[in-house]
Amino acid sequence: MMSTQVSKLVLFALLLSLAAVSPAVNVYWSNSTGNSQWNDPLNWSTGYVPSPEEINIHEAKIRIASGPIIGVGDTVEAFRVFVGMDGTNYGQLTIDGGTLTTTGYLSSGYHVGNTSTVTMNSGYVRLGTIGGINGHFYCGRAGQTTFNMNGGQMDIVNTFFIARDATAWDVVVNLDGGVITAANLDMRQNAGAVGNMNITGGRLILNGDKTNTISTYIANGWITGYGSEDDVYYDYNITTPGKTTIWAVPEPTTICLLGAGLLGLKRRK
Repeated sequence: MMSTQVSKLVLFALLLSLAAVSPAVNVYWSNSTGNSQWNDPLNWSTGYVPSPEEINIHEAKIRIASGPIIGVGDTVEAFRVFVGMDGTNYGQLTIDGGTLTTTGYLSSGYHVGNTSTVTMNSGYVRLGTIGGINGHFYCGRAGQTTFNMNGGQMDIVNTFFIARDATAWDVVVNLDGGVITAANLDMRQNAGAVGNMNITGGRLILNGDKTNTISTYIANGWITGYGSEDDVYYDYNITTPGKTTIWAVPEPTTICLLGAGLLGLKRRK
């Protein structure tokens, strides 16, 4: 009897280990219905919606222009999401009032030669499991990407990568509203990568004191505010306790605030 129970436990453990190392299942977005709804199984190549469970390793891949729109009332969960993938295709993802959470990461512009656009107008996005080792936003892994952040909140559990390997294509991040939080910001990680962030609204908040990193990125011209390095502001532990906050103020407003003695925070200069 004991031997039978042990055998069952061994078999169960073996099945779990095989599932954990099983190859990823590519679940391609098709928008077959034309309704742009993520949670409609008919809009995916496999006939089912990608799973957020890591053991299933369902990778959602969006490589057509008519990508999903996550609207008000939509709640979407996934393991990994790729926008713009496989060759020279184009992918698009829009968050417009709904909620997207991933247990893994979001990658936009994964391969050299493909292009993509991610637009967030409102709603909520969380990338990664709290305390996990994943949860990155690869904005321009190797391809061309535009990320438009217009409103809402995006929480990146680990690193916000901008143009990690994108050497042949421009990566553009437009922070025009809303709030992006991340543990770290990593721009142009590899030599030759090309990517920039311009801030005209909203805020970027990073864990801990990242002022040296932000100062370097601004000095390099990689982060601008309203197109100018001089309009970017940042502080540590003032605006947000225990965190580094980055935002922008246009020059006419800056002059008024300085004249009124209301702006004493750290500027690039």
